[in-house]
Amino acid sequence: MSIRIRRYNERDLAELVLLFQETVHTVNARDYSLEQLQAWAPQEQMEARMEAWGRQLPGRIAYVAEVNGRLAGFGDLELPGRKRPGASAANGVASASDRRLLSISRREQRGGPTAYLDRLYVHRLRQGEGIATALLAVLEQEARQGGAAVVTTEASLTAEAFFRRRGYMVVQRQLVVRHGVELPNCVMSKCL
Repeated sequence: MSIRIRRYNERDLAELVLLFQETVHTVNARDYSLEQLQAWAPQEQMEARMEAWGRQLPGRIAYVAEVNGRLAGFGDLELPGRKRPGASAANGVASASDRRLLSISRREQRGGPTAYLDRLYVHRLRQGEGIATALLAVLEQEARQGGAAVVTTEASLTAEAFFRRRGYMVVQRQLVVRHGVELPNCVMSKCL
């Protein structure tokens, strides 16, 4: 098996959203209830997700992994100080993403400039094949080259062990509320 890592392009968008949806509802089912999975990745919001990601991903460092010419995973990160298209809320109200980055930027004072790993997903049938590890290595290298000293992510319960094995430490455990449903996860970080 040969893993090919390449930059994201807009033609990948629909396949990324579908991969995300299927992965959440299958792989994460061992750690989250059906209610939590539906709140995390509601089927009826796939079109809205595609629009939002279509605005976000061009302003981020985003890569996809292919195996035998087929999309097998993807990941993206935000570099410190980089302007993100579509990130600012109207009327001066900070979005959840903006509040998260403000919190992270406060931590930068302690550990140096921080990159935020937003998404890292691997196709449900390609788990355990080194795809997430390969994507993460490329994204961490991009973070280093972009001046980050730390990478922070919000890891699902399912992904926590993966990140621990790659040197990430739990900073805090939290409950994220989506559509009125609490989803436990943890903020994790790694010094580069």
